[in-house]
Amino acid sequence: MHTPALAAAALLALLAPQAQAAARYSALDITPAGTVSCQPAAVNGSGQVVGTTMLSPAGPARGFVTGPNGVGARLVDTLGGSHSRLQGLNDRGVAVGQASVAGDTAEQAIVVAAGASVPTPIGQAGRSSYATALSAKGRVVGGALDPTDGLYHGFLTSGSRYRPQSLAAGTTPMGVLADGTVAGAIDQPGGGSRAFITGPDGQGMTLLGTLGGHTTFALGMNKSGVLVGFAGNADGSAHHAFVTDPGGGQLRDLGVPGLFALAQNLNSKGKVVGFYTDDWSRLYAFVATIGGTWKTLDSLVTLPGGATLTQAWGINDAGQISASGSDGRCYLLTPLP
Repeated sequence: MHTPALAAAALLALLAPQAQAAARYSALDITPAGTVSCQPAAVNGSGQVVGTTMLSPAGPARGFVTGPNGVGARLVDTLGGSHSRLQGLNDRGVAVGQASVAGDTAEQAIVVAAGASVPTPIGQAGRSSYATALSAKGRVVGGALDPTDGLYHGFLTSGSRYRPQSLAAGTTPMGVLADGTVAGAIDQPGGGSRAFITGPDGQGMTLLGTLGGHTTFALGMNKSGVLVGFAGNADGSAHHAFVTDPGGGQLRDLGVPGLFALAQNLNSKGKVVGFYTDDWSRLYAFVATIGGTWKTLDSLVTLPGGATLTQAWGINDAGQISASGSDGRCYLLTPLP
């Protein structure tokens, strides 16, 4: 039940983080022309964005890459099937994701060269796999189904031919640095998952701390090895956005509200993006600092037609943010001077 006291408390909670001045943004609709809905992913230093767009309400889906500052977009082909998806992008304009093979019998991890539309498969042909991120030097992480145990194993590539090196069973890599340091999550025997970070070349694995619960999941990592993601509380009733110290050090609550809050990514300057919700009836995209000062993106930019920003996916060092709107469109937010 809502009461005036509770409403006032909620209003104060929302206003408190906004005492510190923050940049306002312009919003550019980057949804590829001729498509009906869109979900963005990473944004690189030039303001290029990758993501997945729907050619019709029922599909198929196609990965896309925009030009610098979100201008223009090209769709990425498949591996003979009906759909493709893109998730990772580096500053050289190389993208990674997955695409379906002939007959849509499997999706396979792909890499797409800068300026290209035809993907190159990673790993064994026809084997179910995906790619999530790549480093500045082009090392790719993702996962692949191992037919010997029926489990997905994370992988890290090396060399110009993207040869995958298998990681432990149950790992979901989500970020990789130039030296091959990998971050993500690994399934736990008793259920749930734990966020992890490896040493260079994917060697060794350190499990991160928790916020008292059984699940932590790292979703993003910057050049200093600061990780962000989400973690459950002790009784599993809520999941909070988290941030770590450099090198995957101490894990702490980012301080964003909601029963479910997720930090999706961060840049080298310590700006974090993600979303939160109380009941899943509405999502709120946010931008925060690693120190815990946060704002809803809707408080910093106005979209056309009364649409709101529901999820923020990536942020580059210039502060440009890739985000989803409640209207099903993709947006690139650019800080105003």
